[in-house]
Amino acid sequence: MERKKASEFDQELLNLFDQYVHGAISRRDFMDGAAKFAVGGLTAAAIFEALRPNYAYAGAGPQR
Repeated sequence: MERKKASEFDQELLNLFDQYVHGAISRRDFMDGAAKFAVGGLTAAAIFEALRPNYAYAGAGPQR
């Protein structure tokens, strides 16, 4: 599955994730808020994983 770009997520969800990342809300609060975006079999936990940075990609360099 290809990773989504930030532009493919709802801005409200991105704002919620930003609050979590910067310590303004707990992970539980993020999950509770993200639950309303969970549709079509996508859970709040899956949304979290999709938003979370994957640092392995950072050092991979350009893909050919």
